[in-house]
Amino acid sequence: MHDECTPLQTTSIIQDIQATDIAARGELNVIETDTVSPTNGEESHYKNQVQIKKNKTHVSSELMEKENNTSLNGNVTGQKESQNKMFPDKAENKADKQTEHMTAENINGNKKEIHDIIQTTEREIQEISESQREEITTSSITRDSFNKYVNSLLPNNPESVNKKNNIMEKEFLDVLNDETGPQVSCYITAPSYVLQHLECRIINSMSSLIVSENEELVSNVITIEFSDQEKRIPFPICIAIPFNARYRGNYRDIMVKVSDISLQSSYLTPNALEGPRGSYKGTCAEVKAYKLGIFSVVSCLKKESFTVTKKGLILKPSMDSRISLNYPQGVFSSPVLVQLKVNIKNRTKCVSVRKPGSNACESLKLLGFRSRDGGWFVLDDVVVRTMQSGLVSFELFEHLERFIVLHLSSVVDNSCLVSFVKSLEEATLCTTACVVLNHQKHNPHRAVILVVPHKDLNQALKHLHLGGFSGPPEPSCRFQLREGEQLLLRFTGNIFASSNGKDFGKDYQLIFHLQRQPRLELQLKEVDEFGNYSCPHYKGTIEVYKVLKEKIAPNLDQSLILHENQYQLPVCKLPVSLPKHEKLINRPQSTRRISTDPLEALWDNLLYWLAEELSEDNATSLSSSLPLRCSTIQLIKLKNPDNLTEQIHELLSFWKKSLPTSTDKLRLLARHLRKIGRGDLSEELKFKWENKVFTEQQQWFDMAE
Repeated sequence: MHDECTPLQTTSIIQDIQATDIAARGELNVIETDTVSPTNGEESHYKNQVQIKKNKTHVSSELMEKENNTSLNGNVTGQKESQNKMFPDKAENKADKQTEHMTAENINGNKKEIHDIIQTTEREIQEISESQREEITTSSITRDSFNKYVNSLLPNNPESVNKKNNIMEKEFLDVLNDETGPQVSCYITAPSYVLQHLECRIINSMSSLIVSENEELVSNVITIEFSDQEKRIPFPICIAIPFNARYRGNYRDIMVKVSDISLQSSYLTPNALEGPRGSYKGTCAEVKAYKLGIFSVVSCLKKESFTVTKKGLILKPSMDSRISLNYPQGVFSSPVLVQLKVNIKNRTKCVSVRKPGSNACESLKLLGFRSRDGGWFVLDDVVVRTMQSGLVSFELFEHLERFIVLHLSSVVDNSCLVSFVKSLEEATLCTTACVVLNHQKHNPHRAVILVVPHKDLNQALKHLHLGGFSGPPEPSCRFQLREGEQLLLRFTGNIFASSNGKDFGKDYQLIFHLQRQPRLELQLKEVDEFGNYSCPHYKGTIEVYKVLKEKIAPNLDQSLILHENQYQLPVCKLPVSLPKHEKLINRPQSTRRISTDPLEALWDNLLYWLAEELSEDNATSLSSSLPLRCSTIQLIKLKNPDNLTEQIHELLSFWKKSLPTSTDKLRLLARHLRKIGRGDLSEELKFKWENKVFTEQQQWFDMAE
């Protein structure tokens, strides 16, 4: 369980801004935030402390007397523009200073609109306070919103009203590779002139760097850019991203994650999780975005926030009704905001808790986590009691960020318990997976490679079989993978691969995402056509390496290179094989040696006829009967591995040439045919020889005679 406590005074208290107060006293409310960064690699919890400071400017009595006759000047100072075109909302403040003159009447006439702007800002701040890694200040949001409002009032922008009315939705498509068609990246609802200059691309190669701990990617990773820097985007705009979440449950939420180029991220709660939209038949997560950047849909731990007052609180979280939190009266001297997360593995077996007593060494131990104390530690002074129905209870007198209860069957040293909990926490972030390689049934040179959780292996193999793919080889051995970890595939031996059918010999990457099942389709080819000569097929090996997240380059154009001097061992290996090419040799008639002797020509013709009549079993028996060496028979088979007729003809021709000239070859061959049970062929062979019956050379033989 993850637990955060924040004093209630840190929540936003936005006072209503009266236009007359601004005009008379020059008073401006500024909202500031403070970001707290965690340590020890744990999940970040950002607390936004929102305060309101009043900067009063005293106006002299002479100026107050002139207010009735002259206009008031309000100075609005902009911020410096970021040069990154990915965030055009920052580009709106490019000018060092912009001074707009508004009359007191205009200000007073728009008091209600200013009040709406501040309320909108308050909602923005609340969204940001829920995000876990937000590094932008709320003061910039307030000034940006105020500047946008002031700019909308300017008389030199007459087209703004017309553009706002022309709101429409556009479907953005992108092509991942040449093998697949275009797919929907997102839907954006905005003014038509904005949609014309928006560019949306799928960048799944960045997914390793997008997901954090306890997050699971359920959509493509997309980047949205605005190409026209001279125009402004009237934020917010509506963005709907297709996603597919296979595992849901009470413990997890669907959130839209927004990241900038430095991979600083914030989270948006979807306004709706809609069904089919446009040409996409699945589900979309729709949000209102106030900036552009890198968007993705993630499944993350559900966070529940509640306030503990001086009177105390008894709470049963919606994630798990078995958990009960009881804050007695007076535990806090002031109201405190508490945020709770429950981390459970919606896919492991839970073991019921037995009551201690049957074994004197059995005990229940509570371990807590605090980043300021260096991590996990055992709370020996806290007594853990066993309740009915497998529940435990205990009292805490100090704040813990995370805690866990262990049921021990024997006495264990505290250091071992701490080490065990660290390993357990690491194991909850890992999944047992394996690599699957299947060939297309009718085209073994086309292969697909998957990284699948081991528990989903049978289902994945079934889907591959329905898609026309099958093994061998068998799936790889099992190994542990974390969400977003990357695998590097290296082909060795006499087989290499290409993703486009052209560039062979490269290494390939697969990024593991539990709910997305990464897939890689490759074209396989032998390196050396004459290699593996003693084997009926070409052989190779795929070595699979796990790439550490620290080694992954954040640059999209920088490829991963695994240097040999790193001495990294592969997590698994997969044997891969390809059938050898069928050699179709169309020999012209002139290539077959035909003796000028009519009897030799007849022999050649009869031996070829005999080779066509003998079966594979007959050929095996005949080769054993004829006095030929095994090496000679093996050489003949290698010369014609896929043509049985040519093998038998070559075998008989070699046997005939090895006999002396005076030998009665016809009588000897007839004896071997009777020996293997083909007396019918023996009698027919004698008939053809005595009557000079053969096909193609009949006319030539008569002429020669």
